[in-house]
Amino acid sequence: MEFWTIDEFQKFYSHLEQSKVSDQLFATAIYVLFFTGLRIGELLALQWKDIDWEKKNLRVRQNLVIRREKSFGDMQYFLSTPKTKSSLRTIGLDDKTLDILMKWKKRQERDVFSSENYIFQVNGDFVSDAWFRLRMKKNCRECGIKRIKIHSLRHSHASYLIYLGVDILHIQKRLGHQNVKTTLSLYGHLYPNYENDLMQMLNSKNNF
Repeated sequence: MEFWTIDEFQKFYSHLEQSKVSDQLFATAIYVLFFTGLRIGELLALQWKDIDWEKKNLRVRQNLVIRREKSFGDMQYFLSTPKTKSSLRTIGLDDKTLDILMKWKKRQERDVFSSENYIFQVNGDFVSDAWFRLRMKKNCRECGIKRIKIHSLRHSHASYLIYLGVDILHIQKRLGHQNVKTTLSLYGHLYPNYENDLMQMLNSKNNF
């Protein structure tokens, strides 16, 4: 499983240009993906009404499915409900992520049109996952960071939470996994000292 460390992400993000509208959209999306663990379809389906600025969270309530009918044909976009009931969730947002979203909101209102107030639209059009892949490839090459897939930003978020010591149950709920077994099967190997740490805690308490 590939992912970026926080240092790798910071190096990548600090390299990104944000002068053009498309540049700022990409940088904002990448930042939100890394610090929320959203799936790309969940991200692209977000509307501004899904952000609660006072409670500092966002609601995941739909998913954007992107299909190409034939090779080199037109892209087709379909809004659907997320893949499982557990994917319908509320995710807390840190202050920096909220600030970056607000800056993009002001830029969008000033310079571009978004139908139905979708967050990641330009002139009423959704951007495709292929557009993200090309930009990832280009920027990774330019700043010398290993190339990862867009979905791997979700893995990067999970690994960063584990690094911070976040409980696996909280990670499960944040990522929208149906059960904790799924989360452990994906990220259990990132807890190499879990049993040793557990035994140390038990030993420190069982002293009666």
